[in-house]
Amino acid sequence: MNDTDGSKPEKVTFSDTERELLLRMLDQAILSSMCRASVGGNSHCTFHNISFPDKKTELLLSLAKELDIATDTISRLTSTTQLGPWDTENILFGDNIHASGHSQLTIYSGGAYNFNGRFHNPDLFSYDVSFGWVVVDNSGTAFTFGTNGKMGGGVTGGSKNYEWSNAGTNPAIAAAWQNLEAGWHYSWEAHINTDIGALIQSIIDALKAAGTIITTVIEIVG
Repeated sequence: MNDTDGSKPEKVTFSDTERELLLRMLDQAILSSMCRASVGGNSHCTFHNISFPDKKTELLLSLAKELDIATDTISRLTSTTQLGPWDTENILFGDNIHASGHSQLTIYSGGAYNFNGRFHNPDLFSYDVSFGWVVVDNSGTAFTFGTNGKMGGGVTGGSKNYEWSNAGTNPAIAAAWQNLEAGWHYSWEAHINTDIGALIQSIIDALKAAGTIITTVIEIVG
């Protein structure tokens, strides 16, 4: 706005609700600007090698001062209580295998998790399907979620669908939450007629080959 009479514009004031909304918006903007993702099996949020909690707190404290927000409300308003839901979108196998599916994973600060998905097989013959996620925090701890089951075929019979829904709580997730908030990688794979243990190891090996440091592996579902 142009000042035509030489007077200073009035200071904008915000209600408590508006202040909290602005703080939440900044928190999400910071997170979005520092995370990178790719479709097709993996995603990561590593914050470009900066100390994310410290940098975020510095920015939020600055805004809180401008908005007249008590600084002790920052942790209440901006703490992360869940990661996800992460979704694979549609999974296709190729090689004349027409089965397809998807999976979703969410983890929570209290240690809870929700790991679910579904595969469908329209082919004549049955397949065993294995699927797994590996989530790695910024300290090098990997959390694994795996499942396997059978999809029937038009000739061989049996249900053409394999579905699962695993929800539970594991204290290891809660204990690592600060490290997960500070940065994470995940990767998933789906295989036909492959042992679930071999699939999980394949994901871990691929992450390591891409430069992800993994020092500890904790099985959550498998």
